[in-house]
Amino acid sequence: MNESADVIFTGIKKVLSACLRYMPNSKILLNGVFPFEQYPLHYNREVVCNINQALKPLADNTQVFYQDYGDLMLEDDGT
Repeated sequence: MNESADVIFTGIKKVLSACLRYMPNSKILLNGVFPFEQYPLHYNREVVCNINQALKPLADNTQVFYQDYGDLMLEDDGT
């Protein structure tokens, strides 16, 4: 991943804000970033985790909903 978690989060937040501004009556499902890289201790896994932690508070569970499916894509050992 070439960008930091903060830069990616800021971009996602701007897109979400634009959606809410231009479609004020919409319901939005904000999905967590899927994990990638084979090994659980890879740096990019940490970046994805930090992004997802930052995304959670954006959900108000009225108009914006958050769901993270990442754990469903991993084996029991985290790979």
